[in-house]
Amino acid sequence: KVALDDLRPEFLTGLADLKELIAATMRPKVMNDRPLSGSMYSALVESYVDAINSDGVPTISTAWESVSAGECEGAHKSALAFYQTCLDGAAMPVPEHDVADLHASSLMSAFSKFDSRAVGDSTKGLREKLGVDCHTMYDAWCEKNTALSTSICTELLESIDREVLMPLEEDPAKLVDGGTTQLELHWTELVRRYKLGAKGPSIDRVLSDYASLRWKQLTMKFEAAVTSAKEAELADLEKKATAAMASKRYAEAESEAQKKTVEAQVDELNALRVERAKLQAESKAQQTRMSQFEEDMKAKQKQRSDAQSELEEAHEHESLMQGQLEGKDKEMEALKKANIEMEARIKMLESQPKGCGCVVA
Repeated sequence: KVALDDLRPEFLTGLADLKELIAATMRPKVMNDRPLSGSMYSALVESYVDAINSDGVPTISTAWESVSAGECEGAHKSALAFYQTCLDGAAMPVPEHDVADLHASSLMSAFSKFDSRAVGDSTKGLREKLGVDCHTMYDAWCEKNTALSTSICTELLESIDREVLMPLEEDPAKLVDGGTTQLELHWTELVRRYKLGAKGPSIDRVLSDYASLRWKQLTMKFEAAVTSAKEAELADLEKKATAAMASKRYAEAESEAQKKTVEAQVDELNALRVERAKLQAESKAQQTRMSQFEEDMKAKQKQRSDAQSELEEAHEHESLMQGQLEGKDKEMEALKKANIEMEARIKMLESQPKGCGCVVA
């Protein structure tokens, strides 16, 4: 092998002129108004060579159909892989309000990538298949995104519960002393911290499922602790009252003060019973409010799900309409081209000399 530097200057000058000439005059190969890429051109040449080697005649239309079909398949695979890359590139779990936008933008980009490469009669069918395949991939990705969000939200709730609710739950005396106001304050703090740290589309659903079970547990333990404390007080007072009334000193007592003391203790006993009834009523009211809270959470979740479905349907319809419009444009271009070719052929036939005995098929 001889290095270029070892060649004669005249040869190198001629070589440079040849390169410049080729670069200035060469034009891209075009077939059916579509520029051919290197792979498409090589596939056409290969099909012609195969036909000649098998003692056949190369058919341009058949070769072009084969090449265009292969190019469409490649465009479909490339666009589908691009769509998957767009989804995988998002930081999961993706918030619920961003999921539909991510799908729509990724789908439109995939369609654009497909349209820039696909040619021939297979374009329309494979474009529709691309939309179906992307939606299938999107459904699988949504399941993965939701599962990750559920896991994160559940672990976060369990962690906050251990810090906020369990210390209160494990100390019945503290639970009773603070009353329902303290219980509601701790619950509000748990929800606040959860909203700050929760991620993904499962935020409301996980909180709703957790609240429906945990709030009932807390209110039941609070009611049990209050009832136990009040019953202990009642038992002590009843014991004192019984002892006082059974005492001989009570029967023999002449002091009005002693009688009033006993009566006061009886009154206090009755008041404690009334207070216990009020606490039980308040606990039931808390459970009623919690049930309403659960219903509101489920209604909001359903509204959000309905809105999500409507948005996805709108994006899908828009994509299909775009594909149909582009397909119609290509059909119009093909008809215009066929019309021009037909007119040219008619003019060529009309320009041929008459009376030569040729028969036009």
